Amino acid sequence: MRFFTMKITSIPLLFLCFVFPFSSQAEEVRVDWEGAFDGKTGSDLREPDRRLMIIGARKESLSFVDGTSTPPSPFAGGKTALVLDSKPETPYWMRLCFRPFDTPEAPQGAVEFFLHPVEGRGEVQVGHQSAPWDPQVNKTYYIENAAFDVGLTPGSEPIVAGRLGETDSVTTITAGETYRVTIKWDLTQSPPIARIFLNGEVLREKGKAAPLNPPLGTIAGSKGLNAFRVSLGGPEDHVGRLLVGPMAAFLGSIPDMEQAGNLSDL
Repeated sequence: MRFFTMKITSIPLLFLCFVFPFSSQAEEVRVDWEGAFDGKTGSDLREPDRRLMIIGARKESLSFVDGTSTPPSPFAGGKTALVLDSKPETPYWMRLCFRPFDTPEAPQGAVEFFLHPVEGRGEVQVGHQSAPWDPQVNKTYYIENAAFDVGLTPGSEPIVAGRLGETDSVTTITAGETYRVTIKWDLTQSPPIARIFLNGEVLREKGKAAPLNPPLGTIAGSKGLNAFRVSLGGPEDHVGRLLVGPMAAFLGSIPDMEQAGNLSDL
């Protein structure tokens, strides 16, 4: 098990650990934002210890909040959060790349993001990168082949690969609310499946009873899902505000694909 947070010993594990029963061969990566990007300059900001990279960064659009700031962090315990704020006068298409595993092979696993959308389209993109991770090579942080995306736009339904979604309690994304986005996959099954959960509830296609199983395209025949991206908007429309909290990723077998796991079980 490996941890890629720079100050993990100072952070309560209750919030950063997630209940996914993996085999003994599993890998686990946890990410916090305390001290991130300190003293770093340039348009492409890398945090190898966190497996993160921000493409085309604008420092005036990036800030941090915690339990002592005004306003404070919205995440449990006031955990440090990255604030992405793209304004009309300084528009910024934020792309935060997350490459948690060294290997291109990730046929089974899970990833989790805590997001707090305020304005604009927040999005999690899921895909594959065929190159082994290299902390100094930008492209190894990128998604090479995209599988699907999960869109969280305040005032609209959750959207996955163009499909409207819902859970038992989430039919519309609310501005200023925190969402735990959990994605689990098993490409060893036939057919391969992925499950998406919001706040622990499985996402269904709107008006349907079965879980939404997003199209995996060519990823189903590849070595798995090992590259992720959090974005605010797209190339043409990226004005908005999004807060990103702790993230985690897990590589290994998941006995129960139909449950998200629960922090309170720890």
